[in-house]
Amino acid sequence: LQDNDRGLIVGRRTYGKGLVQREMSLGDGSAVRLTVARYYTPTGRSIQRPYANGDRSYFSDYQNRYKNGELISADSISVNDSLRFVTPKGKVVYGGGGIIPDIFIPKDTSEENETLSYILRSGFLSYFVFEQLDKNRSIFRGINAQDFLSSYEVDEALLNEFLEYSRLNETTLDLKGYEMVLKKYLKATIAQQLFGPNYFEQIINQNDPMIEKVLALEAEN
Repeated sequence: LQDNDRGLIVGRRTYGKGLVQREMSLGDGSAVRLTVARYYTPTGRSIQRPYANGDRSYFSDYQNRYKNGELISADSISVNDSLRFVTPKGKVVYGGGGIIPDIFIPKDTSEENETLSYILRSGFLSYFVFEQLDKNRSIFRGINAQDFLSSYEVDEALLNEFLEYSRLNETTLDLKGYEMVLKKYLKATIAQQLFGPNYFEQIINQNDPMIEKVLALEAEN
């Protein structure tokens, strides 16, 4: 799409994987993967991250992007001018490690809290919501998915119950300022257990800056 000027890429630089590998089974049940080719885009660029600096550099690339501020600012994205290519309509694009977007959207840092990340990954939310629905399923009887999406809001009482539930599970809480994020995930998890996983995604992605930017671009055209 980018190389043929058929669309705009919105977001942040991609991972940078552009190899073709073939897996060969060995007699002991293990396998070896051989790189047999590279992918090249229509302008001729390879998007594979380089291995020249060794495995450690290769596998720590994303961490380095974070430390260098690349996920927050487009100006921090480093490019190699020797890997400069031009599309048919004259747009400059670069090879050498991922696709650099046409329109940069910075990473949302509002959920970057160690305790919050642990809670969202640990399953506490799912267990808590399951127990709440088991005790109070009548509260949601008769409500359909669209009504839930548009009108249901997690109140302070439910939020405080969840925080107490987390404390009982020996979680050291430091979540001041993250109450709205927790409410969003509580609502999304309730929706998932009542109506299915698609509704979880709808709630989590409300006001997503990438989606909003794409919708704005569509409206302009």
